[in-house]
Amino acid sequence: QIAFSQERYSDALAGATAATASKEPPIRLQAHLLIGESQLQLKRYPEAQAAYETVLRSKPSVSVIADAYYGLGWAALQQNQLEGAVRAFRQLLTGAPTHHLAPSAAYHLARVLADLNRPAEVRTALAAYETTYPESPWLAEALYLRGWSQQATGQFDVAANTLQSFLARFPTHALVPQARLL
Repeated sequence: QIAFSQERYSDALAGATAATASKEPPIRLQAHLLIGESQLQLKRYPEAQAAYETVLRSKPSVSVIADAYYGLGWAALQQNQLEGAVRAFRQLLTGAPTHHLAPSAAYHLARVLADLNRPAEVRTALAAYETTYPESPWLAEALYLRGWSQQATGQFDVAANTLQSFLARFPTHALVPQARLL
């Protein structure tokens, strides 16, 4: 853990790999989670996916499950496995909607759905984002995406209101020019 917090990911990986030999299941579980995190940071996405899948097979606590699904989603996303990212982020949100990673997972789920040109699903994914995650660092982007998805699904008046809210709350955001064009 110390090596990871110091961004020495190769050292963290070596230590975590050694810890997988522990006779204590909680230590092995945390080791596999740290292997996934380290592999993700080292941009070894297939290896990260394998580590997260090992964690999930062990039926851990809800918090660890959420961490593993988040990492699995990121690993899939980095490999352009968009449907895999959608599944992982949805699993996190279904199982742990109040987990500290949920706001990020919800936004990135919507972003991937937008990339897949599935605006109705984006609209659904972001319907309650503003009230559920009002302090999210992705709130501006989520509002913009929700406005885009509403417009793309023919809800023009609702989209106009959402985009006006975005413009009023985030007048200097980088997406303002695009929001004005919608």
